[in-house]
Amino acid sequence: MGSEMPTESFSYHGVRPSREMQGSDLSLFDILRYLIGKWPILIGVPLVIGALTAGITLLFPNQYKSKALLAPSDELFEVGTSQSGAGLLGSKILGLGGGATSVDPVDRAMAMLESRKFIIDFLESHNLLPELVATEAWSEDRKAYVWNDALYDSEEAKWVLDSSSKEGAKPNNSEAYRLFLSKFSAEKQFETGLVSMAFEHISPERSQEILVLLVKEINSEFAQDITERSKSKIIAFRETLSEETSREVRSAIAASIVSELQRLAMIEQSENVAFEVIDPPNYPDEKSGPFRKIIVVLSVFFSGAIVFIFFIIRIFLLDNKRNI
Repeated sequence: MGSEMPTESFSYHGVRPSREMQGSDLSLFDILRYLIGKWPILIGVPLVIGALTAGITLLFPNQYKSKALLAPSDELFEVGTSQSGAGLLGSKILGLGGGATSVDPVDRAMAMLESRKFIIDFLESHNLLPELVATEAWSEDRKAYVWNDALYDSEEAKWVLDSSSKEGAKPNNSEAYRLFLSKFSAEKQFETGLVSMAFEHISPERSQEILVLLVKEINSEFAQDITERSKSKIIAFRETLSEETSREVRSAIAASIVSELQRLAMIEQSENVAFEVIDPPNYPDEKSGPFRKIIVVLSVFFSGAIVFIFFIIRIFLLDNKRNI
């Protein structure tokens, strides 16, 4: 009929709809035949995207994650119990606030471990920022980093200045803190009370070494924190003792001073004030990422699905256009 649009107007890349496709309903045979005609695109596009994805993933260096399992030390629980008692005595006698003493000592150690001050001090004291920020890869043969010369001058051991802004490439404290947390994890197992730690790095050796340093550092930092607080309490107790007249109160204060002195002696003799190592940081034999095969397979699958859906929608749009 003259009102019907010619079949040629519906051809797409040389594939023309059948007579059934010209009606108001499309048959499954028409759809399959149309898709078969598009097989170069249906197969070619996912393969090209998969190849591009594989090339992009090669730009990212392998990552290695060292893991350790720790247990709260006996000293940590003794400190928590004694601090709670000292807080009660302080609130009743010395007028000191006792609210903070109710914090679980393990939770306090965990909070200190992930605190901004601890992490920034740790990065600066061990000069870790250059290798976390300005390295592109790890050469296993040479046991050395491949440095990004645009960010860091490894020979001069200094950050490169940006000629436009006159500022160094060194990240600020907030950026360094976020970067470190993206590579470090610490989780308390509530069923057992054990603490799992992990650190990810492009070098398997350094991932293990940095995690060892972290465990030592948190024990040292926690011991220093307890020492400072105990010394402050001893000073406060002695000042109150010199002014107190009640024999019972003086006896209680003297006992608290002795307890704090014993705690100081215990901390000086122990290396693991916060955590004891159950399973030491391991040397990661296998990479933790990137999972290139999975990424490539997913890119091929999703790109293929998108192309397939595009042609399905295209078929129905052509059919609706013919029926207008």
